[in-house]
Amino acid sequence: ARDRERYFEESTALAGAFGVPRSVVTEDLREFRDYVQDQFATLRPSAQSVDITASLMRPGMRFVPDPAFVPLNWITATLLPTRLRRALGVDDLNAAELAAVRSSSVVLRATLPHLNGLLGANPLNGRAIRGRASAAA
Repeated sequence: ARDRERYFEESTALAGAFGVPRSVVTEDLREFRDYVQDQFATLRPSAQSVDITASLMRPGMRFVPDPAFVPLNWITATLLPTRLRRALGVDDLNAAELAAVRSSSVVLRATLPHLNGLLGANPLNGRAIRGRASAAA
């Protein structure tokens, strides 16, 4: 809850930096969540958005076969509310597909916090930072 509140506050500041009038920015996170819920309730995909969704799910890239995108499509499907997923023509996941996405999520949540330190330990990163600092001096 604290992270969500902080994210909302940072986003509000960012909206101001992009010139979004304060009058259209919600006062607090609860009001924002209510606004988003109302927007989702009335959202109806257009024919164009259905076509775009189909091309994103099956891009037909010459050197990457469409089945390579299946795991990403499963993740996309789980992120969409059921009503929108069906309106966009995105298939529901079967039990095995849903289990694969959920288990991947568990593994990522356990692994990513540890990767950040490992990725930051790349010696090339330090060289690049030191090089930038000495160039600025």
